[in-house]
Amino acid sequence: MLDAYFKRLITDTTELRCTSLLAILDKMGASYHVDKEKVGQRKAINIRVPLHNNVMPYILIGAHYDSPPDSSGANDNVAGLSVLLGILRVFHFITKQKRRPIPLEFVFFDMGEDEMIGSSAYTQHIHENQIYAMLNLDLCGVGDTVLLAAGDHVPNTPVDRALRKLNESPHKSSLRVIEMLPPGDDYYFNRIGVATVSICIVPEDDIVPIVGVAVSMHNNEHIAILPSVFETIHNRALDKPEVVDIDAMRQVMLVVNNLISNLFLTMPEGMDWR
Repeated sequence: MLDAYFKRLITDTTELRCTSLLAILDKMGASYHVDKEKVGQRKAINIRVPLHNNVMPYILIGAHYDSPPDSSGANDNVAGLSVLLGILRVFHFITKQKRRPIPLEFVFFDMGEDEMIGSSAYTQHIHENQIYAMLNLDLCGVGDTVLLAAGDHVPNTPVDRALRKLNESPHKSSLRVIEMLPPGDDYYFNRIGVATVSICIVPEDDIVPIVGVAVSMHNNEHIAILPSVFETIHNRALDKPEVVDIDAMRQVMLVVNNLISNLFLTMPEGMDWR
């Protein structure tokens, strides 16, 4: 289904992509909320798909669905959206089979390319204790190594244990837990104290450069070397469907599903969905 989602979501505008996304959710039979948000004078439309019952803390998984005018949005971020939909499809099926909620919520953020207005708006309506962990997907279509970077509130927590447990998975050779990634829609969640994990996939040769970019941005320093995968960001000539590899998307999906399973195992008694 990943390739079908990807083809459906390749559109000329963010507005058309939003319409296609809603059509996919309707066909899936998923219950969703369309939240029209406002931050200052900026407006955003977030789409939420909660599978929880609002009683227990939940794992939030998100990806932005907008793209800048000079990009087709293939790797940034239709690939991430497709992975998010693939994971949602699995857990939506489980909720229907078990007829009980799962502590998960999926969110498709608007305006991730515009100061992350959509995710900023989301954090205005929640308390940090409502969210067990926030996973953000971005740049999920080009490369061979899945990168995961924990936020400031992950070390020495159950989320940290779940993340480190990935090193015992069958996919450990194709993933790296690294110090940091450039800020994405996890940024505002980290600011309010939520445990966050930023996730992407890049060519192995891009690992050191992308960490360098993140460090430079954090320290407000000049960026010396750009990773090659950054050529697929905001670049209509290179961010096109042909550059995206379906196997890269599948790789990300496998790692994220493993991480979610690990997170469930760390949840306190009474929060286990199984």
